[in-house]
Amino acid sequence: MKKALVTDYVHPSLITGLEDRGYSVDYETSIDMSVLPTIIHKYEMVVINSKIKMFPDFIDQAAQLKYICRLGSGLEIIDLDYAAQNNIHVINTPSGNNNGEAEHAMGMLLT
Repeated sequence: MKKALVTDYVHPSLITGLEDRGYSVDYETSIDMSVLPTIIHKYEMVVINSKIKMFPDFIDQAAQLKYICRLGSGLEIIDLDYAAQNNIHVINTPSGNNNGEAEHAMGMLLT
């Protein structure tokens, strides 16, 4: 069975969507960089936010990893070249903050 690890808070529809696509999802929001190396080898997909960094030492331990999904737009926490060399597809959500940015801009205009 395909396994996915979600390391930060997400909308429940992401979990449901992954399960609908055949993934067994471990939703572990308390996971940190000290625990990740001991479990990353179990997963085909990892969904991360800024607290988890995907650099070569972690990617090397993730023998089954096919997808790194970044909650947000910044990819500086992922070694993109190394992921590509290891045939790992990197996905981010660059428009995920659009509403928050618009709300901030309107607030600034109003002040």
